[in-house]
Amino acid sequence: MNIVAQCCGLVILSVIIAFYQGQKKLELNTSKTFLAIWTITVCSLILDILSVVSLTYRDFFPELVTTIICKAYLVSIVWEALLALGYVCVDVLKRQGIWVRWERHISYVGIADLILIVFLEMYKSQAPDTYTYGPAVFATYMMGFFVVICTFVATAKWKGILNEKRRLGVIIWVVLWIVALIIQFYLKNVLIVGYTSVIGILIIFIMLENPEINLDKETGIFNLNAFFEYMKQLQTSMTDVSILCVSYDSNRNSTMSYDVEKLVNKQIAHFINEIPKAVVFRNSSLEYMLVFKQEEYAEAAIKLIEKRFENPWGDEHMRLISVDWYYIETTEVVQRAEDILPIFQYAKQNRVELGTDANVRINNDIIEQMYADRMMENELVEAMAEERVEVFYQPIFSVKDNSFACAEALVRIRDKEGKIIPPGMFIDIAEKRGLIIKLGEYVFREVCKFLVEKEPQQYGLKYIEVNLSVLQCGYERLADDFIKIMKKYKVDPSLIVLEITESASVKEKNILLNNMKKLKEVGVKFALDDFGTGQSNLNYIVDMPVDVVKFDSSMTNAYFENTTAKYVMDAAMQMIQGMELEIVSEGIEEKQQYKTMKSLGIDYIQGYYFSKPVDNESFIEFIKENQ
Repeated sequence: MNIVAQCCGLVILSVIIAFYQGQKKLELNTSKTFLAIWTITVCSLILDILSVVSLTYRDFFPELVTTIICKAYLVSIVWEALLALGYVCVDVLKRQGIWVRWERHISYVGIADLILIVFLEMYKSQAPDTYTYGPAVFATYMMGFFVVICTFVATAKWKGILNEKRRLGVIIWVVLWIVALIIQFYLKNVLIVGYTSVIGILIIFIMLENPEINLDKETGIFNLNAFFEYMKQLQTSMTDVSILCVSYDSNRNSTMSYDVEKLVNKQIAHFINEIPKAVVFRNSSLEYMLVFKQEEYAEAAIKLIEKRFENPWGDEHMRLISVDWYYIETTEVVQRAEDILPIFQYAKQNRVELGTDANVRINNDIIEQMYADRMMENELVEAMAEERVEVFYQPIFSVKDNSFACAEALVRIRDKEGKIIPPGMFIDIAEKRGLIIKLGEYVFREVCKFLVEKEPQQYGLKYIEVNLSVLQCGYERLADDFIKIMKKYKVDPSLIVLEITESASVKEKNILLNNMKKLKEVGVKFALDDFGTGQSNLNYIVDMPVDVVKFDSSMTNAYFENTTAKYVMDAAMQMIQGMELEIVSEGIEEKQQYKTMKSLGIDYIQGYYFSKPVDNESFIEFIKENQ
């Protein structure tokens, strides 16, 4: 009898299920479908063996029994193919909310196949090595090919959505199955369809369904891959959950030996894994994600964790460990499972702004703000790529020359509808996301092009001021990149004044001074911007080789509102002027303010009293008309 392949297949399936059931695993949709495929394949192999036995020893079996066994085997082949299709589609269709409808359609196809095979003729060959043929067998092959084509179409249609490994595994399985069907269709004595199905299941098990894929090898806790799969399934079923991110540093308060640290980490992992009602995932060696179906369970877990970490860890070398937690109270506004880690990261990066050094409760407002920041980040990236970033110019009036002597370059971006997005909405995000270096270079390049193409110096302008962010000041290649851009556009460096801020002069001071030295050597000048804000100190002016000091609008306004501020500003002005530095007063909006600043001996005045920032064309027109 030709049943060796089928028997080998049953052995392989037995080994697979033994490994599968013996491991800790998540109850995922695909796992349930995989078990269904395993079950139907076992049934198919058993029916295949029974059909061979009944046909070989047909004298001992009633013809009706042989017919039922053979036709049941044919039905199982198609049902196996249908379950493979379901395995491909289950996650995507549940996410789209149409799985129930598809499940019903798949059942209809299976029932139609059953009816066809029951009522169509099937012939039993008298040859010892050939078994069944006829319309029922032909219908099975055609139905099988139809389902296989549907599977290929599904993998192609949802290529960008499907798990790539699942897509690849199913394609390999289906290709093997097609080859086996073709071989068995023409060589009816070569019974390999069932065994090929087993090989397909083995491939799926190794690539996707082996529970060890979802387990952290060191702790046996579910890993990050399992977390994403689990969260995708919860989102698909629209299940709202609470998620607690627990983060600790075993070396924050003390230095441990490797053995002690390993013991402590093991104890912490065991403790967290035993927290009631939590599905626990390990994000990194010192961070865990706990998912709760009920909010009260999460609240109880927070209290339990805080209480336990008040006590030391270890055995002989006891250590107190600091713990931080970040808690997503509800996932109802989380758009994708992949967004959960960025939400936690956002909370960590902005925890001071959120009013805490640690232990952040992340509500819907915080999540929506993260999405808004991400949208603005994408808007900024696209604006730079599509050249929707613009530079506006605000004229600066020289009191001595009684004319507009310079201007400050200010960045703006336009959305796709052409509306201006103010810098307050994207500068902070550009700095946080590391885009400020690229944006600053873009602005500097535009200023150089403006100086070459519009030649504002012919209308009496001495220079253009360009702002530098804190990150730009700490960028080692800043001077080299800016010098290269000026050489490219053949811009006279004396036409450029770079504005630094007090905070910038504190952070990465050595890098900043080195950049300033290189740029000043070629003729670029520097202004200290926003003087009077933050850690205002005249030592900044002493330490930094600046040529201009700009009084912030808040300091200017305080001069007219506060007597103490008036004395401070008078003293600062005398000292700055004594150092032979020029002074710009920002934020001047009224005529009386202008007159007062002029009487004090301020060199330059900037503000809405003269003009708001305008685009380059409007700026040139303004200078022509008002110079």
